[in-house]
Amino acid sequence: MGRASTYSIGILNDADNSVVIPSQPNTIPGETPITVNDRVNILETRVEDLEKENIDLRAALENQMIFSESIDREVRSNNIICTGVAEDDFDGVVDDTQKCLMIFRCIGVDMKPDQFRIRRLGKLPSSNNVENKWSRPILISLSLSSPYRGEVLFASKKLKEERNPFNRVYLMADLHPSINKEMQRLIA
Repeated sequence: MGRASTYSIGILNDADNSVVIPSQPNTIPGETPITVNDRVNILETRVEDLEKENIDLRAALENQMIFSESIDREVRSNNIICTGVAEDDFDGVVDDTQKCLMIFRCIGVDMKPDQFRIRRLGKLPSSNNVENKWSRPILISLSLSSPYRGEVLFASKKLKEERNPFNRVYLMADLHPSINKEMQRLIA
């Protein structure tokens, strides 16, 4: 059996890391009796230590959140979200990259396929639901050296013209959810 050492209110048994509370509440074998005030002081000290640790952890967590938001903002700074583009054939074009190139040409932005990457966001709609005409948004990630993001977002107003085949397509900046939420709060 391992040696037993005192543990603030009880005895810590090193053999199995268990705390044994003595049968007499104010005494520990081989030690001077612990008064109720001593126990309260020990507990108050522990609470103060935990409160200090809590404050430190909150500060560290806040710094980590700010850091991760800044990284996320940097990653999203070259992204555009495109909604309203059909999943299936549009004007004989099936490939989403070609559809995006058609949209860019329609608003007067001359981009090449190697200047951006695309992917659909969300789950693929079920094929057995014929009524569902919902199409998943497209995330357009421009290359880091691409100066087109501002130009595309500014020119996206041209998509709203009546005669435009893409008048139901919307281009918007990819923003962090907290920024989106704040913008909607300010608008409302």
